[in-house]
Amino acid sequence: MIKNYFKIAWRNAQRQKQFTFLNILGLTLGIASCMVIGLYVHSEMTYDTFHEKKDRIYRINQPLIWGDWDKQFASTGPNVAVALQQDVPEFQEVTRLLELGPQTLRHTDLDKKQTLCREERYFAVDDNFFSVFTFPFLKGDSNTALHEPGSLVITHNTAVRYFGNADPIGKQIELKETDGSWNSYTVKAVLAEIPSRSHLQFDFLVSLHSFPQLMVNHGSKWIFTAFSTFG
Repeated sequence: MIKNYFKIAWRNAQRQKQFTFLNILGLTLGIASCMVIGLYVHSEMTYDTFHEKKDRIYRINQPLIWGDWDKQFASTGPNVAVALQQDVPEFQEVTRLLELGPQTLRHTDLDKKQTLCREERYFAVDDNFFSVFTFPFLKGDSNTALHEPGSLVITHNTAVRYFGNADPIGKQIELKETDGSWNSYTVKAVLAEIPSRSHLQFDFLVSLHSFPQLMVNHGSKWIFTAFSTFG
């Protein structure tokens, strides 16, 4: 019986080739569209799911404070984190991330050979950053890696670029400041490569304690909306 059904269907398909083609094309497009939509949804739903506290992490947004635009954006002033910690006890941890933009870095090895690089993914963060986010450590202590001024956390590939196979912990990387001088930062920890499904992508994390003057000048401001704040 089933064999006869297939024979009839095949004969009808051969007699009405244009109709058959349109049906097959529509079915193919429908299946392909479903697959693309499914892959897109899966990609979106799997972002940042590797963090241990993924269900408790929130990004703080605010409306634009200039003009009449009332839509939300993901940047806040540095004092937002302070206010949340003081006034909203439900926030167990509040941490900030500041994108510092492209930076010129250099490393001098034991043979006085210098490695000079222009780095794009360079951020300053609070010392409790790893109390909120779970990025796997290869070397160093997540509890203390960012506590001291001049502390630097780098990814594995970054460590290989600057230090080869040598242990990078305790080694120095210099940052060229805006006035042309060079300041040294000490590598305190090395992270595994950042997962592709992380919306935070970086190669360097430097302790926010390294920029005391920045916080003196802007720390109490609400309009210096350069920080990403998470709690």
